[in-house]
Amino acid sequence: MAGGTWTRQNKTLPGFYLNIKSAAASSSNYGESGIVAICESLNWGPVAQITKVDFDTDVFHVLGYDLDTAPEMLFLREIFRGSVNADGSARSAGASAVLLYRPAATGAAQAVATLGNLTVTANYPGIRGNSISVNVAADPDNEGSFIVSTFVDGVMQDSQSVTGIANLVSNGWVEFSGSGVLAASAVTTLSGGVNGAVDATAYASFLTALEPEKFDVVIYDGTEATVSSSMVAFVKRLCDKEGKKVRLVLPGYAQADNESVTSPVNGIVLRDGTTLTAAQSCWWVGGCSAGAKYNQDLTYAVHPSASGAYPKYTTSQATDLIAAGNMVFFEDEGSVRIYYDINTLTTYTNDKQKVFSKNRPIRTLYYIANYLYRTFADNHIGKTDNTSDGRSLVKKEVVSLLMTMQANGGVKNFVADDVTVESGEDGDAIVVTLAVQPVDAIAKIYMKLVVS
Repeated sequence: MAGGTWTRQNKTLPGFYLNIKSAAASSSNYGESGIVAICESLNWGPVAQITKVDFDTDVFHVLGYDLDTAPEMLFLREIFRGSVNADGSARSAGASAVLLYRPAATGAAQAVATLGNLTVTANYPGIRGNSISVNVAADPDNEGSFIVSTFVDGVMQDSQSVTGIANLVSNGWVEFSGSGVLAASAVTTLSGGVNGAVDATAYASFLTALEPEKFDVVIYDGTEATVSSSMVAFVKRLCDKEGKKVRLVLPGYAQADNESVTSPVNGIVLRDGTTLTAAQSCWWVGGCSAGAKYNQDLTYAVHPSASGAYPKYTTSQATDLIAAGNMVFFEDEGSVRIYYDINTLTTYTNDKQKVFSKNRPIRTLYYIANYLYRTFADNHIGKTDNTSDGRSLVKKEVVSLLMTMQANGGVKNFVADDVTVESGEDGDAIVVTLAVQPVDAIAKIYMKLVVS
């Protein structure tokens, strides 16, 4: 569905056009968010396409490694991890799903092995193919047949009893080719698998593939300035021109100065001694940002598996970094917390006042925008008459949403009269005006202690 912001009622395509701005100062996405997108150079898996990974995905067979233990899957563990409170109780969820894009790489190659007339080729390019081995042995139960077994790290993943090469079936790890008869052979390990080099231009292909997908947060875990700039431009365009309210997490890029962009500036030390750079900390922040509900704030949220921040900043340094639009981690009695759940917006205007620099209000406003976008697309555009009754029906849906959010602590001081639905300039247009006050969490406590 077409969407975006508007200044005049001159749109050509049917759609939902929404402006979000502050009220003048006196002096679906249905359900919760949770989908993260990331472009990640990998050792195994589909290339140059979006692969959805969620809690039902067999990650070992799709990406080549065990999700829970493999260092290569740390980025996914961090995205799914979520945050906790100081007492260890759950606070915000991590991502519910990841849209993973493995970029094409120059010089990448698939591992290969030859066993007599049989050629065995890894399904995907990359060094993980070098961990695959194949064995051909006579089948003791079927004269004239052979058992062809495929192993990964020495553990059998597939076994087939066949009479010839033509009868072998690709098994998710390797493809078989060749002609002639099979012959018994020792276990043979594939070799020649190469990851290759990923050029910064590969991210353009990622964004092209990602744009039609539904997602909430996109992560860039690199430091290439041209890629950072293109990622910011991509998110701004989706938010302002396409009507898709999405967010970006990337490191050290406070100059984005935008409410849709969050930028960690330091890293995290995990309890097992692993140090995550600022770029790698975006995995956790991005997952939490997507998984947090519209009525949740990540200020002072605790990383459940971290013991230190790297580098550490003094209070004065942290103050300056936060004022410049950076997200900062700090240590607090053996745990690591987010100092302030802010984005990079630091230039305030009448339309975008300081509240827009806080991520909780942005999550609330984007939730409203995405929910109404989906509701209008499914239930009203092309279906509902532009009459008084039709406009009343639209208003009823908007009021119902905001009343529910108010009951859940997402907005406050809302009454039905804060929503108006009027005819637009064209016969098929309406203008919906709504005033909302997102609820913010307590972040600053000022106390006076009087001793008498």
